[in-house]
Amino acid sequence: MCDVMERYEEIAAEKAEEKANIKAVKNMIKVFQATKQQILQIYSETEYEQAVKELEEEEAE
Repeated sequence: MCDVMERYEEIAAEKAEEKANIKAVKNMIKVFQATKQQILQIYSETEYEQAVKELEEEEAE
C-alpha cells in the first residue's frame, strides 16, 4: 500500500510542477514577449504548446 501512495504523491508532484511551468511560460510570453526559442531553452515543447493553447483560449473568452 505504501508503494501506491508514494507513486500517487510522485504523480501529483509532477503534475503540479508541469502546471507551474505552464503558468511561467504564459507569463514569459505575456509579460516579456519571450520567443519560442528562448522559452525552449528552459521549458519543454509540450509545456510551451500548452501555454500557447491556454493563452489562445483566454483571448477567445
